[in-house]
Amino acid sequence: MLRRTFASESEYRAAWNEAGEPANATRIYDIAQYVGNELGPEGFRLFHNGGLPLLRRRREAVWDEIVFPTQPNAGDFSVRFHLNHDKVGEVRARFWRPSTRAPKAIAAGDIGLLDSPPVWSLWAAGEHARTAEAVLNELQEHYLPWSDLFDDPPRLKEALREGNVPLIDLSTGVELILAEFDAREAKRFYRSVSEPAWPPVFTSRPAGFELHEDRLATIAAYYQL
Repeated sequence: MLRRTFASESEYRAAWNEAGEPANATRIYDIAQYVGNELGPEGFRLFHNGGLPLLRRRREAVWDEIVFPTQPNAGDFSVRFHLNHDKVGEVRARFWRPSTRAPKAIAAGDIGLLDSPPVWSLWAAGEHARTAEAVLNELQEHYLPWSDLFDDPPRLKEALREGNVPLIDLSTGVELILAEFDAREAKRFYRSVSEPAWPPVFTSRPAGFELHEDRLATIAAYYQL
């Protein structure tokens, strides 16, 4: 089995903490290298983040990171992403205290959270060639279309208005409109959406970012929405 999926984060965490055969760091690096080479035309490059393989790309204000953390007591690994937006950081800095700690994170989590329905995943490093191909397919089918949406502000705005951007809560949606357009457009967007109908958020924030999802009152007051 190349990939195990879990419907809940608690099930995933229990599996993550299981004991098993020790990880083969070389195989996981080979998987990351293969995926990075295949995604090179999309702008990704392979780096290391504290020993973890890390794929990174930057497109002006938007930048992605994809990491391959390994189980602490076994040999499987996960594939996680962080999506960041410099202009959203600037929007937040205006009402954040202190402004220097305003996070740039848009969303983060297991790449399986972009599946329908969303799942958490553990990938097997044993058959690393087949696993590498499976990880690449998952990224190409689900992650890249989602991430690339943030390069097209008009299309992003319509998708946000329709509630069709997974992992983006309403507060972040308003911040994205402020970042890509202006306060007038953000007011139109804010008043056109129904908060109770906004889709649920399946996301895990990067450690160190105190990014609470319920920021609407503060955003609306500061930007007079």
